[in-house]
Order: sequence, then structure tokens, then C-alpha cells
Amino acid sequence: MNNEHSSSRRRTLKQLAGMTALGALNALHAPNTLAAGPKPPRLSISGVGRKIIRDGAKSARNLFAEMRELDGGLASNADESAAVMRAALKSAIDDASAVVDWLLDVARRDPRLPAAASIKVLHVFGTLLGGYEMARALLAASRQLAAGEGDPQFLKAKVVTARFYAEQILPQTASLRGAIADASETALAFDVESF
Repeated sequence: MNNEHSSSRRRTLKQLAGMTALGALNALHAPNTLAAGPKPPRLSISGVGRKIIRDGAKSARNLFAEMRELDGGLASNADESAAVMRAALKSAIDDASAVVDWLLDVARRDPRLPAAASIKVLHVFGTLLGGYEMARALLAASRQLAAGEGDPQFLKAKVVTARFYAEQILPQTASLRGAIADASETALAFDVESF
């Protein structure tokens, strides 16, 4: 690495000092965005701050309640894939609810913590929303299959896809939940001068 590039990199790191460590690390992985100056992940920080913390998680809790309404349809569906989806969706909703509780708690103590966790929080919500849509698709495909409507091959593929999501993707919310609660303070412990 030449000295000019190294010096430029050090200046950039010093510019990032006011950002959360997580935002700084993300910015470093996208060097082209640094040309215009360092920018924290505004969408994620804004989404966590405005959409969850500021309204006391009212919108998030309403969303969870809406998602829980699928439980009856999944429980009454005889397909084993529906049972798998039901359990995975319930766990993912519980994980997201715990993340929201954590956000509300830590925002009072240190507002930097929700910012440090913001990207992972969006990942939890994105994964959960994908699971919710997959559960809805599974129920719709099951209804059409039972009624003898639609393309059976396509509908069976929808059920299998939903089960795959339930088994392989939705469980990721548990590890994200742990990373949010356990590692956000560590992300703030980085000293920019160490880079």
C-alpha cells in the first residue's frame, strides 16, 4: 500500500470517528461511498429511531399481532409444512418482539446502542416479513390445492418453498437477536485511532 493511500485511509478513519462503529465498518466496506464523505446507514438508523423507538414500538407490536393472526390458519392446516412454518414463524415473531423490547430499554440508557444494532434489526424484520409472506403463500397454495384449483405443480412448489424458508431462513432471527443484544456494546468499544 503506498503512503498516499495509507494517509488518505487514516484521514477517512478519523472522519468516521463521530459515527457508530458499525456504521463506520459498513462504510469502510464500501470505499466508493467515502468519496463524498462518510455516511452512516441512515435508513436503518432512521427506521429504528422513527419507526420503533419514537412510537414506543406501537407499529411493530401491531405488525406482530397481525402476523400472529396466521396462527389459526397454520394450526388448522393438515399439511406438515404448515406445522413447520407455524413453529418457525412463532419463534421469529418472538425474536423480533424481544429485539424491540431491547431497543426500547437501551435507547433510554445509551441512544448509540440502537444505532449500532440498526442494520441487524432491519435484517430481523426483513427475515420475519419474508416468513410472514411465505406463510401466507403456503396457506393460499394449500387452499387452492384442496379446492383442485390452479397449477398443482406450481402450488406444491410454493408449499415446499415456504417450508424451506421456515427451516433455513426464519431461524436466523434467533442468532441475529443474540448478536443485537450481546454485541452492540462491543461495536461501540472500537477506538477509531486503533485502525
